[in-house]
Formats: sequence, structure tokens, C-alpha cells
Amino acid sequence: MRRTLGIALAVSFLGAVFAGAAVGTMTLDRSGTLYRVAPADTGLAITMSVPGEEPAVVRIPQTEGIDVSQSVMAFDNRSRTVVIAWQEDDGDISRIQLATYHHGTWFGPVALTGLDGVSAANPSLLVHTAVTHLEDETTVVTTFIHLAWWAGAIDGAGEGYAMYAAIRLDDQGVPAVDEADPVALRTLLPFGIVCGMQDNNASLAHPKLFIDPQTGDPHALFVDTTSCMFEIVRLHEELPAQDDDTITAQRRGHVVVFGVRKDISIPPGLRLRGTQFVVGHNLSVVGYWDGESGIDYILMGNAGWSEIRTLRVDDTLSHEQAVGLIRQLAR
Repeated sequence: MRRTLGIALAVSFLGAVFAGAAVGTMTLDRSGTLYRVAPADTGLAITMSVPGEEPAVVRIPQTEGIDVSQSVMAFDNRSRTVVIAWQEDDGDISRIQLATYHHGTWFGPVALTGLDGVSAANPSLLVHTAVTHLEDETTVVTTFIHLAWWAGAIDGAGEGYAMYAAIRLDDQGVPAVDEADPVALRTLLPFGIVCGMQDNNASLAHPKLFIDPQTGDPHALFVDTTSCMFEIVRLHEELPAQDDDTITAQRRGHVVVFGVRKDISIPPGLRLRGTQFVVGHNLSVVGYWDGESGIDYILMGNAGWSEIRTLRVDDTLSHEQAVGLIRQLAR
């Protein structure tokens, strides 16, 4: 009974899950430069704030007059490339657009969706580099743009589904969009669960990408509305099996393989508005929010969930210290 009721709460959970695990409208590189993406008078633009210098605003080409619902960005420190994706609304259809900025040169924007007439919304973006050391002491390095979004209607429980694509990013900041092969994220289980998703709820339509701190692998979180499953899937970056020499392996690079899947129940009655979530060891989840006398929190994992507990905030324990202690519970 716990599992059935818990998955029903995933409808509301997706709107707030894993805060801080996926990028938003800002990103910071290792040199301290802060990048922001926002609408501007001349279209969509990024602002680059270098420490000790005046911020520089750079317009994203071909964005004048567009209607942007939301945007996400990330920075690849290896190639020094800004990666931006956004939802662009055009009449009855929405599309996901992708652009990169590398040393003053733009790639794109290019539409990743929309050619099939299906609307796409709520992009989630993650840039990650896979490194494999071969027996001949050479190293294979591949950087991926991991992108997830929601396809179809966002206000009907049975009409939409999560999508995912892995796009290679080269050293010049050019994404291999022609190689992208988007796939629908659906459960592999041969059964469904009666979980009460009949009501329209747009918070279903928010797949999330995050790095598992235990394995270092990217993961995707989504709801499959056809089976009523709330799932996490591992996106393992590995070298394909080779029948020839390692030179071919280096040329081909890594591929993304779907790995272990996991579902986590969400307790009935859990407060979701304003709740922050942290992913930790063995994909356990810690949720916390501001309570009446301190920080309320709950632990969720394979064994179910804990009672809601409170860490009191007073003169000896600040709000920031309390949050830090609770976030450590995910380790």
C-alpha cells in the first residue's frame, strides 16, 4: 500500500525534485565566470560576468522576437563551451532549441524537436565528460550533452512522455546533433500500478537529469504515465565492445547505455511546495523544507521512508548550518 500511494505523489514531486542537481538559467565555470541566460531587447542573450570586469552581454543569434517559456544552460570546462537549451513556443507547438558558444563563435540555434509535429517542453540539461584509460596507456575522452524533455501534452496524465537524447560535444564546442537519436523514456516493467494519475497535472511533465554521487554517472528521473511508474534510470557512458584495435575505440568514443532502473515511493501527504531534495548514496533521497521551529526533513530510499523530523534552528544553530547538516544525510 505504501508503494501505490507513494507513486501517486510523484505527480506533484517532479516540480521540485533534486533542486540544485540540474542546471537552471545560470552556471559558473572553474575560473569564476558567471553565465546567465535571459530575454533581452534583441532576443535571448547570455551575460558573462568575469571577476573584476564589467559584465558582457552577447545576443544568441536568430532569437529576436521569439517566445521563450524557459531556458537552461551549462558550461563544459574541458572545451570552455557554454551550452544553452530552451523551449520556444510557436503557436500550437513548442520546440526545444540548442545552441553553444565557444570562444566567441556560436553554433546554432538548431531545433531538436518539432519535425514530427509533437510539442516539446520543459528541457533539462547536463554536460558530462566520460574518461576511459585503455590498456595501451592511451585515454579516450568523450563529452556528452545530456538533454531530456517532455513530449506531447503537459496537462494530461496519459498524453505525454519523457524524451532523452545524448549529443557528443567536440573540442571546438560543436555538438553532433546529426548523430542524436532521441528515445522515449518508458518503463521496462511488464505491469502498471493503480496510482490515481487521472487528474490533469502539469508537474508530471518535468524529467530531470542529475549526477549520482556514488557512481559518478548521469541519471534521468521521469514518470511513465502509461504504467504509473516514477523511475530513475542510469545513463552509463562506456566504450562499445571492440573487435579491432584501440585506434578505432578512440575514434568512435563512448556511447550512452541505459543501465539500472529504480523507483522510489513518495510518502502520502508529504509537503512538496518549497521542498528541496538531495540525491545521495544508493540513490537515496533527502527532502527538507522550512518548518515552524526549524528545518523539517524526511529520508526516502529502498526501505521506504522515515517519519518527518525537525532540526531546530536557534541561537546555537543557524538556518544555513541546519540545511548543511541535513544535506549531509544523503551521503
